[in-house]
Amino acid sequence: LELLVKPKSSVSSTIDYLLRLSQTARQNGLLSLEKVISEEDPKKPIDPFLKRGILMVVDGTDPEKISDILENDIYVYEQNQSVLLQMFDSIAAFCPSFGMVGTIVGLIQVLGAGMDDPNALTKAIGVAFITTLYGVLLANFIFVPASTKLKSRLANHRLEKEMIIAGVCAIRNGVNSRFLREQLSSYLIIDDNKGRGQK
Repeated sequence: LELLVKPKSSVSSTIDYLLRLSQTARQNGLLSLEKVISEEDPKKPIDPFLKRGILMVVDGTDPEKISDILENDIYVYEQNQSVLLQMFDSIAAFCPSFGMVGTIVGLIQVLGAGMDDPNALTKAIGVAFITTLYGVLLANFIFVPASTKLKSRLANHRLEKEMIIAGVCAIRNGVNSRFLREQLSSYLIIDDNKGRGQK
């Protein structure tokens, strides 16, 4: 069902939030960020991934360590999703084969029907060809597109989380919010990808 729903992009709002955090950190210090993230709007909850990163900033964790921990989170998520991707890829690969099995069964029925019963012969021929058609249609119109869409979403997910890592580490290093905006603006391409490729 999730494949049929266009995901809501939060890249632009996440960048704005990171810039707000950056300004707060430069004005009031890194410890002030804990209060900011604790005052989240229930209607617009903070990304747990982002929240975890900011809490590590508040704790004084080194940027390299923050990056390593969050990259590991991305890796674990991707490994979990890869199981679903492999399932779609496997079904797409097997569908034509199952269609051929049906074709062989249909041809056996054709041979068994002989030429004495035209109705049975026609029915058997129909079975022989329709199963191959179903196999090809299921593979190329359902499972292959589903796998492609999941891979695209997974790639966008990685880019979005890498943007958060870049922003969190920049805040930890005290980067100016103007430079941070320039650094993160390139990630807005994720919004364009979601708008064009995931309809």
